[in-house]
Amino acid sequence: MACIVVSPDSPEHDALRIREIQLALHDFFKETNLFYENREWIILYSQEKDTSVELDISYEAFSQLLNQYHLNAGISYVCQLPEQFRILYLTASASIQIGQRMKISPYMKRIYTYHQYNPYYVIHLCSQKFTEIHNTKNLVYLVHPDVVRLYYYDLENKNNLLDVLFAYLSCAQNISLAAQTLYMHRNTVLNKLNKIESFLHHKPFTEKDHWLILFSCMILKYQCTQNEITDFFPL
Repeated sequence: MACIVVSPDSPEHDALRIREIQLALHDFFKETNLFYENREWIILYSQEKDTSVELDISYEAFSQLLNQYHLNAGISYVCQLPEQFRILYLTASASIQIGQRMKISPYMKRIYTYHQYNPYYVIHLCSQKFTEIHNTKNLVYLVHPDVVRLYYYDLENKNNLLDVLFAYLSCAQNISLAAQTLYMHRNTVLNKLNKIESFLHHKPFTEKDHWLILFSCMILKYQCTQNEITDFFPL
């Protein structure tokens, strides 16, 4: 079972509009537990087929339905333990919030899957505990120094080396795929990677440090989309 949370772009809906959306969702999710509470629809979707990520629904058709009624949907991971339903709801709901707040477009229009935003939700939870323990909301102390150095280099030189590094690592160090993601020429990406190596005096994307640098980029990306302005990470 997975939890699907559907929320409108605008919280203001009259009773007739709510009823119309309710019927449309019922028609799409047949024989499914579906209810409306606190201006959102909560769907407990179950299926026989085991899955690690995708449900056996038409994501394209669901996206079209959401777009028709100006709705957004968060989809949790699947789970076989009924006592975890509350967690499924929280992660599905958080996926919408994180995706919109961080301006990370979902893979499918208006469908925010927890699979896509899972790492940022982990960072979000860690930041709350970090703030509680260290009495600061500045996550610079969790970020690799190379990433901080590149961040300030980009600010001072109006460059995008950190974006290139993040895309390169996110694409498993595939230059062609990174170039496609960044809408850049392959040689441009290669030149910027060489610039990064020259500036830092070493390669920050070795196999040993790949995940650490990538995760640091994600922490920084999360920090820069929060409302609090810090000395280390000005918005």
